[in-house]
Amino acid sequence: MQNSTYNALRTAIFFAVVIFFSGCNLSDDSESIVHDSDVDDETELDAGHDHDAGESDTGSDQDTGSDQDTGSDQDTGSDTGDDTGLQCTSGEACGDQCVNLQSDNANCGQCGRTCDNELSCIDGECRCADSSLTSCGGQCVSTDDDPDHCGSCENPCSTGTCEDGECVLGPCDREGEPFGGGDGSSQDPYRICTPQQLLRIGQADYRSEDFALYRNIDFDDLTAGEFAPIGEGSTTFNGTLEGNDLEIRNLTFGQPSSTTSGLFRTFSGEAQNLRLVGVAIQGNFTIGAFAGENRGLISNISVEGTITATGYDVGGLIGRNEGPGVIFDSSADIEIINPGGNVGGLVGRNRGTISGSTATGTLSSDGGTENAGGLVGLQAESGEVLSCEANVEITIDGEGTNIGGLVGSSNDSSLVRDSSTDATISAPTSRGVGGLVGALLDSSEIV
Repeated sequence: MQNSTYNALRTAIFFAVVIFFSGCNLSDDSESIVHDSDVDDETELDAGHDHDAGESDTGSDQDTGSDQDTGSDQDTGSDTGDDTGLQCTSGEACGDQCVNLQSDNANCGQCGRTCDNELSCIDGECRCADSSLTSCGGQCVSTDDDPDHCGSCENPCSTGTCEDGECVLGPCDREGEPFGGGDGSSQDPYRICTPQQLLRIGQADYRSEDFALYRNIDFDDLTAGEFAPIGEGSTTFNGTLEGNDLEIRNLTFGQPSSTTSGLFRTFSGEAQNLRLVGVAIQGNFTIGAFAGENRGLISNISVEGTITATGYDVGGLIGRNEGPGVIFDSSADIEIINPGGNVGGLVGRNRGTISGSTATGTLSSDGGTENAGGLVGLQAESGEVLSCEANVEITIDGEGTNIGGLVGSSNDSSLVRDSSTDATISAPTSRGVGGLVGALLDSSEIV
């Protein structure tokens, strides 16, 4: 009896608990409790299970509603705000930093552009902090004296020495007197590095010595009236001059009455590997940029500039090339104005040999002239022109005589061999005008 009462009480308490939790939306865990119980009433258990299933479905529907992406959409909106970039009150945004693109070495001019090595960011460009230096391959160098970047980046000096932005051959004392070094021998020629030193080579004590240019020479460095053609009177220079492929610049001198003038008055030595640029010479008779008269050997000498002369024997390089004189592999790009006669782009009068040389530029006269040629004005006394070329524009106003694209007049058994011209000639009132030679006289030949 007591056991029956006890079991009935236990069953009543159990169902009371089940009913209580069923009203509280039990989860599947409560369902498992029902299954684990010792209740024998199948109907009550099924009812409880069905109820839990309905509650579970309802919960699933609610979960589906909770899966709405409203919150996620709000997060996406927040990410869009980040993508617009950092808002900087000063400078520019680069990544997560505000920087000054004008001075930031890691972001110079634009984000991510770095100034490497010795460079600094200045005004948005990678530059050398020292304004006297130049950036060459990311290195700050002085183009005044850097032998690998002489005068400009990537301009190396084969000599290994750079001075004032120019490749030079080695030590040369600008203050040296009489010269910048050397002893005047062929093994150690006197070194020339100033115009004053160059002008001394014509003095009696030195005119037979050996010389070499070690620097470009600029005659603008002279004071007014300091220049005079090398050589005293008719005394000739018979030494040697090695130009070392350097330049003589701004050779400007003369007056309408000057005669036998050029860098040298007369030249009987040997000169080679030299350029004369910026020539501006006035004169009368026997005028040439390198020499008024040549009796020596000239090789690989070039001239560029202007000559104004009113007399005879006027040439861009040499006024008169006499019997023993040889001109080889040389050139003139010259403007010759108002000569009287025997005028040529390279040589005015030739009695020697000219080989492998060229002339370009213009030759003009407004009062008539005679014996005018693109290369040589007058060739005489067995003079020779060999493998040469002229491309000169010739304009003769007024009455002229013997005008030729290469040679004006070739006389006295002279020879023109393997030479050509592409000159243009305007001489409407002149006599003896020829495309190659104006006049061929006295057994002279063209072959």
